[in-house]
Amino acid sequence: MTKQKAARASFSLRLQPYDGSLLAEVVNYLNSLDRAEAQRRVENVMVMALLAQARLYDEARSAEERRRCCIEACDALDKHASMLRQLVGVAAPVLRAVAIANGDSGNGQGAREPVDAQNQDNEAFDGSDDVVPPKAKLSAISSSQDVDALFGD
Repeated sequence: MTKQKAARASFSLRLQPYDGSLLAEVVNYLNSLDRAEAQRRVENVMVMALLAQARLYDEARSAEERRRCCIEACDALDKHASMLRQLVGVAAPVLRAVAIANGDSGNGQGAREPVDAQNQDNEAFDGSDDVVPPKAKLSAISSSQDVDALFGD
């Protein structure tokens, strides 16, 4: 009895970026790896970055499949970004809610913008006139009752 081989899709791409370009850096890095390892990394990146889009245009996929794929792809990209930050030793950006410029809808969901964690404390005191530093919740000298009152006893 002979086994039937599964159909295989084929995709060939030849990249010849100009020296000094960002893509040339990536190509040089991939060329420095073992061929199987380079292929595995390219496959992983393509699936993380492009599978949700491929399914978006695939009419055979349901809306739920597309939604779930998108969520999983975003999760994989977030994990990849976290791994890169750990590898390079870069702190994760701190996100804070920002009121939308044309009026906040009042639903508590503002836009989010990254804030440099190292400059976050000094950001409000950069000398600009339109930024007011937040009021302190405790006086400079406080008692344990003040602290208890702040945190609800």
